[in-house]
Amino acid sequence: MGLLRQLATTFSKQDNYLFGGLFALVFSVVCFAVFYGLNGLIAKSFHLGMLPVGRVIIAAIAMNLIPMRFFFVSLKLEKLARGVLAVTVVLALLFFIFIHTQRIPVPN
Repeated sequence: MGLLRQLATTFSKQDNYLFGGLFALVFSVVCFAVFYGLNGLIAKSFHLGMLPVGRVIIAAIAMNLIPMRFFFVSLKLEKLARGVLAVTVVLALLFFIFIHTQRIPVPN
């Protein structure tokens, strides 16, 4: 939480919707990359099958709830947190409209 608090003090000067939205997009992409890498590493290490990519995507989107709550409750950055919320809802809707119904091939 130390890194998140340090970033938040920087964000407190940027309390606007656009910055919150950009933060949510970047945070989701980073979470997806980490989760996808861990998914492959665990699958190869323990000789298990990989999780479907759709589950990794929705987990990465759901991770936006952590900084959103931190910005709302701890730092009182309303606009920033609402930007994170808006992008999270849009990403979740796009996921369920486009990706959830399709079968995505997973490379071995």
